[in-house]
Amino acid sequence: MRIRSLSIAAAAVLALGAAACTQAEQNKAEADASAAAADATAAAEHAGDAAATAVDSAADATAAAATDAAAATSNAADKAGTAIKDGAVDAAAATEKAAAEARAKLEKH
Repeated sequence: MRIRSLSIAAAAVLALGAAACTQAEQNKAEADASAAAADATAAAEHAGDAAATAVDSAADATAAAATDAAAATSNAADKAGTAIKDGAVDAAAATEKAAAEARAKLEKH
């Protein structure tokens, strides 16, 4: 009986030791999981911040490109308007000159 009791006591001590080790491992695993979750949360927040910054930068670049395109279009329209006006003035002057020359020829004859 004594050997049996000693065996049971030894098994109990070993089981308690294993359970304690298992609990320590569980505690460590839980701490590691918590740290990993915190790291993942921080990484997700950083990624979100980076994405927001990228969106803001893209919006700024788009706005700047639209402003540049509008300015270029306006300049082109101004140049086209000036060219049309100059062409009209030149055409009117040429018409007046041709009319004056025609009048002079008619008056001679």
